[in-house]
Amino acid sequence: MTVSNLHPEHLADLRTSGLADEAIRVHEIKGLKMAKSERPEPIFIANRVEQEFDLIFYGGQFWYYNEGCYRPAEMEIREFLQTVLGKDFSSHFVKEVFYVLESRCFKKAIASDPGFINLRNGVYDWINAKLYPHSEMPDKRFIYQLPVSFNPKAKTPRIEKFLSEVVRPEDKKALLQFVGYCLIPTTRFEKAMMLLGEGANGKSTLIKILISLLGKDNVSTLSLHDLSHRFRLADLVGKLLNVFPDLPYRRLQDTANFKGLVSGDPITAERKYQRPFTFENFARLVFSTNKLPPTLDVSPAFFRRWLLIEFPNSFYGKDRDPGLLSRLTTREELEGFLLMAIEGLNSLYEAEEFTESQDMKDLRTEYERTSNPVNAFLEEQCQVDADAEIENAELFTAFRRYMFKEKLPSIGRNDFYKELKKIVPSLVEVRDSSRRYRGIKVIS
Repeated sequence: MTVSNLHPEHLADLRTSGLADEAIRVHEIKGLKMAKSERPEPIFIANRVEQEFDLIFYGGQFWYYNEGCYRPAEMEIREFLQTVLGKDFSSHFVKEVFYVLESRCFKKAIASDPGFINLRNGVYDWINAKLYPHSEMPDKRFIYQLPVSFNPKAKTPRIEKFLSEVVRPEDKKALLQFVGYCLIPTTRFEKAMMLLGEGANGKSTLIKILISLLGKDNVSTLSLHDLSHRFRLADLVGKLLNVFPDLPYRRLQDTANFKGLVSGDPITAERKYQRPFTFENFARLVFSTNKLPPTLDVSPAFFRRWLLIEFPNSFYGKDRDPGLLSRLTTREELEGFLLMAIEGLNSLYEAEEFTESQDMKDLRTEYERTSNPVNAFLEEQCQVDADAEIENAELFTAFRRYMFKEKLPSIGRNDFYKELKKIVPSLVEVRDSSRRYRGIKVIS
């Protein structure tokens, strides 16, 4: 008698006789058919998949448990189905199986406890400074794991030296606080980071160190401009970090998703040919650029979300070290860098905010000023006065002079008037023998 002719009730005896497990698995599935149909039923196949994989459904996709965390599972499930279904495998049938699985796995929530860091050698409780084996934390359904082990004796002399050479001492604390912020799934502090400076100054090297610490599987690479595209947002699901080096100098048209992602607001995303889904982002956003991109959003809500860190030194010629990155990303260095990041995380939570230097605050103020030249002009050159009047042309000429003097990007006449009325809604436009504004005067 062949395996394919066996009745399912004899399978237990067959197992004990040592018959190949895969053959039995195929027969189990072939035997689970409705009486009037030769096709396996999706619900029975879904049962078999759940026996094979510990599954959850989150962010519009399946994840399966493997060595301490849940990992994307669609390809693994498809390969498994192809093996066990053979000629019965089809895209339509797989879709039906996935539908059954989704309804079952959707309720298994993801644990996003920011008090724990999932590492290669266990789960670290950074608040109580205790390392647990993965087996002791079954209720923590992590969908990330850092490729680094916790080693309380680790040192990182090379990374420490590198940081001292590329950023100002007063900026280093905020930088390490942000690295620590990237270790846990939270957006509590509502900040993104921009690394600034002309080329060959260490920005890209720092980003690569960050990727090595957090792991490539836990990092996405969307540009600041990509965040407005719904099909790209799905790439952020389950990531600890999103990085994009060398942003182009191109105006930001829409910053709504940026602000929502930084703050952890529910975001709707979509994968092609699939249903839209909503997720809560915990990927921290890091970008680098030579020059801050202009933006149409000049609201305080946009600017307050930025930590701006300048890399003031350049390394050319004999000062450039092509082998530096490999020495900065050894196991020992990364284990030591993890300790520095945990220290930064503790510092961040103790302070309840990032420790920004005056240089960082000045950079943000300057970004806001150059992004909204009309507001800068009004603050520095004008005064609101209900009785004052000034001709439109005279006011615009004063604005153009200010732009030229301060080397700020100018804007057209109509855009100037439009922004002016938005900032000072009490202005009254008078039209008689001349066109003028009542309620403002130039004081300088």
